[in-house]
Amino acid sequence: TPDLMTLYTPSVTILILNWNGRQVLPRCLEALQALEYPAYVIVLADNGSSDESLAFVQKTYPEIRVIDLGQNLGFARGNNAAFSLIEHKNDILVLLNNDVYVRPDWLGHLLSPFADPAVGVTGAKLLLLDEKHIQHAGGELDYPLALSRHYGYQEIDQGQYDASREVPYVTGASLAIRWSLADELGLFDERFSPYYYEEVDLCYRASAAGYKIVYAPLATAI
Repeated sequence: TPDLMTLYTPSVTILILNWNGRQVLPRCLEALQALEYPAYVIVLADNGSSDESLAFVQKTYPEIRVIDLGQNLGFARGNNAAFSLIEHKNDILVLLNNDVYVRPDWLGHLLSPFADPAVGVTGAKLLLLDEKHIQHAGGELDYPLALSRHYGYQEIDQGQYDASREVPYVTGASLAIRWSLADELGLFDERFSPYYYEEVDLCYRASAAGYKIVYAPLATAI
């Protein structure tokens, strides 16, 4: 069958929340500029950095839109504030951590499951820096304590998690969500500030609203 990536190309905004990430931003942003996807918008929201991150991005990557949040709002509040300030609404919002760099075909594979209107959120396969060991291949909560657990964590990637499937949640380090669903749900619950479990909660609320959460293994990032 044809690759869905060649058939379904929704409009997309990639949102990167940054706080003092000057040292990791070049690798992240250079990888994004090498994406094979036909068109996308990159927005960098800065959480009050003191390391010249903003000046660096504005000078080196003038095509990237910058939102200066003025203070460190944390992950949930920072992403929510930036999301509310993005004027043009695309089909899909992608959240990406500033210390993640992606492979050229990452975005197309991350977005292709949205060809199914029942899919609300997708997530990538994340590898550790050696590009051999897995950090994330979808996640679940272990009960009764509701502790979060990533499938495949620290396993050598030998293709054992290369099947796309529904999962309870995906990590916010590389997460895509329908823009309309993010609007409906209000993106992150700010009671999880400053960080942890906000993307778990988002995925569970998306599931409760009737949407699938899909792990997209060919969307690989490091």
